Amino acid sequence: MSSFTETHCGTCAMPHGHCMCHRRVHINHHNWSVEELHRAFQLLGMPNWKSPIDALVPGSSVECVLDAIEYMTATVGRVVGVNESGACRVKAVGYLMGPCGPS
Repeated sequence: MSSFTETHCGTCAMPHGHCMCHRRVHINHHNWSVEELHRAFQLLGMPNWKSPIDALVPGSSVECVLDAIEYMTATVGRVVGVNESGACRVKAVGYLMGPCGPS
């Protein structure tokens, strides 16, 4: 009986070496892991990831969030305001209205 135990990714539950979560992506002079980009995109709190984006995100995460928008939707996000607590309002046209959406 083998005592071998395969380890799995904590993000996607795929066996290590088979997932993409820990691979690095170079966007706008930043070097993020795919996992970091997915986590940042989740901060947008969108029920449908293909929809237009209009969300309030922590100011400390805004660089990664903007790069995550570009990575996930192929559109460019922008900060359109900052509130008194430092949270940033971020907007983008989103996947469906971007270059990857329906023609």
